[in-house]
Amino acid sequence: KNQDKIKIFNKYFQIAPKFRAFFIAWHKKAWYTIYRMEKRGEFMDKLLILDGNSIINRAFYGVRLLTNAKGQHTNGVYGFLNIFLKILEEEEYKYAAVAFDLRAPTFRHQMFDAYKAQRKGMPPELAEQMPYLKEILKNNSSKFNHT
Repeated sequence: KNQDKIKIFNKYFQIAPKFRAFFIAWHKKAWYTIYRMEKRGEFMDKLLILDGNSIINRAFYGVRLLTNAKGQHTNGVYGFLNIFLKILEEEEYKYAAVAFDLRAPTFRHQMFDAYKAQRKGMPPELAEQMPYLKEILKNNSSKFNHT
């Protein structure tokens, strides 16, 4: 039975092996629902969920500072879209979503005082790009569909 769970997990989730136990434990109810749906043949469509903050941070630090004609920084958005479009091209999915962190503290901060305590704040050059990225994703969502 555990081998079945592992096969189903690997089919729907691409998570580094060292995080799988944490993911399964943390999302036990969701995991059980997915497992039951798979066994009944009800789980057929793949949902691609991307961590928007993680990708734009990676892009921001991985691409030299770029600005447009108005002097606004664009390297994070540019890098994000390159990564995002490559993922969309390579993955098979029916639905896609990009999730972003909230500005306000979450339940994780309440449960664990040291949650992200060592992280520096978002640089202003990156923060100014976030509204533009979200607007681009919102206004072009139909162009990113993969059916």
